[in-house]
Amino acid sequence: MANVAKPASGLDNKKQKKSTKTIATRKKVEAKLATNSRKLICPDGLTDIAKQEWARIVAVDNAREEHIIYDSDMALLQVLCEMWAIWVTVQREWANSPIFLGVDKVTGEVVQNPYVAEMRRLSKEMKPLYAAFALTPQGRAQFGVEIAKNETKKKDYIRSYLFHK
Repeated sequence: MANVAKPASGLDNKKQKKSTKTIATRKKVEAKLATNSRKLICPDGLTDIAKQEWARIVAVDNAREEHIIYDSDMALLQVLCEMWAIWVTVQREWANSPIFLGVDKVTGEVVQNPYVAEMRRLSKEMKPLYAAFALTPQGRAQFGVEIAKNETKKKDYIRSYLFHK
């Protein structure tokens, strides 16, 4: 998974070696940057395959109790959807001639099918983007950990308030 900065709410000052002041400052900045706007309208310029992926991802996010995707994420989501569309197009070409290795007509060397290389490259680039939107098992696990930490903090606060522990 990509090495992405954690939100301040998920930081542990012992593990990440961040001071309480640093974490508090980051929380304030994150709150200012946060948006509640969810007018996720599919851009007109997307290809048909990308539009289908956009609709699928937005539907998944709409079904979640905790939304992840907001208007400020639209550009990155657009990039991801177009990368997916390119991957699908390349995969279809690969399916028409599923030869993994071939011989270069000029040099006579054995070469990998360029469609395989392109699918591999795109897959590698898309994985952290899908994870960032919690659309991979790792991404969902990371998002679940953040929610669980926040819920635990709320319960501990209530417990300590009620029972003075």
